[in-house]
Amino acid sequence: MYKFEQLKLFTPVIYILNIDPKSFDKEKIIKTITANYKKQPERNYFDGRAELGRSNSHHTYNDFNNKKFKKVEMSSLIKIYGKIFKSFFDNEFKASKPFKYSYSIQNAAAIGKDQYMNSHCHLPSSFSCVHYLKMNENNSGITFKNPNNISETMQWIAPKTYNILNKLETSNSYFFPTYNLQPKEDTMLIFPSTLHHAVERQIDSKNLRISVATNITLDE
Repeated sequence: MYKFEQLKLFTPVIYILNIDPKSFDKEKIIKTITANYKKQPERNYFDGRAELGRSNSHHTYNDFNNKKFKKVEMSSLIKIYGKIFKSFFDNEFKASKPFKYSYSIQNAAAIGKDQYMNSHCHLPSSFSCVHYLKMNENNSGITFKNPNNISETMQWIAPKTYNILNKLETSNSYFFPTYNLQPKEDTMLIFPSTLHHAVERQIDSKNLRISVATNITLDE
């Protein structure tokens, strides 16, 4: 038997961690977001691209201070995020020299039946984070777009390889145009802000999908 080591080359890494729901005011945040959603299920100030169709979800991007809605109190999240990101940069991130970083919560989103969010990225920030406050197996996951252009034509230029590959294996995701992850409640994803991602139309009519998105920006 031979032992193989993996070298991840030109492969964006997605970090996944669990967040203790008792470490912040989870229920209070969910209650406020849910109340705002019931008041106006579609709240969209980030996406006006008519050729794609406007995203129809409820989110706070560019609309945090709208007095029509209850303010989502994020101070407890900001505190715990500070500890998480310090641990991330101390233990996971590989830098060539000393650096600074800042972070800010960009969006609190609620997605219900027949709602979705178009593909987008978070440039010019360095990393994007999505924290799933309310999520079950019937909610829409997060769909990442492969930055490798050849993946768009793989099924035609190498159909046999394409058909043999296990499409559910993350190690094979390099060969496919998109890959859908189904995060669990109380997890956070941290990934490069260059990665385009979307939320596909949700079928579940009973359970809101609630998440908080944060950007991290590096500086010299």
